[in-house]
Amino acid sequence: MESILVALKAELLSHLEKEESILFPLMQSIYDAYDKKTPMTVVAHCGSVNNPIRRMEMEHDEAGQALRELRQLSKDFQPPSDACNSYRVLLVGLQALEQDLHRHIHLENAVLHPLTSRMEQEVSQK
Repeated sequence: MESILVALKAELLSHLEKEESILFPLMQSIYDAYDKKTPMTVVAHCGSVNNPIRRMEMEHDEAGQALRELRQLSKDFQPPSDACNSYRVLLVGLQALEQDLHRHIHLENAVLHPLTSRMEQEVSQK
């Protein structure tokens, strides 16, 4: 379980860094152009916003797989009867992380990414 947690932490930190330094600034330039009804003035080094979006969604899938493994290893986050309080707290925290991450992933994959992709298409046609 420890190796999965360590890998998940590293993946999430890397993911957040890429969102903050690459994806979100590109999205902001798309939103600005869309709001002003002007063509985009920023040229992304990655081409379309769909390229970093695809990468982020692959990473979402990887995080989901790690969470499934943690759930399986912990028997659905249920502590054994002789578990210490620290272990019980860890499992409660992991279950909360799973719920939060699923919500985050759903909002990005189902709402934010498709909306941004459509907006980019519109500002690219101007």
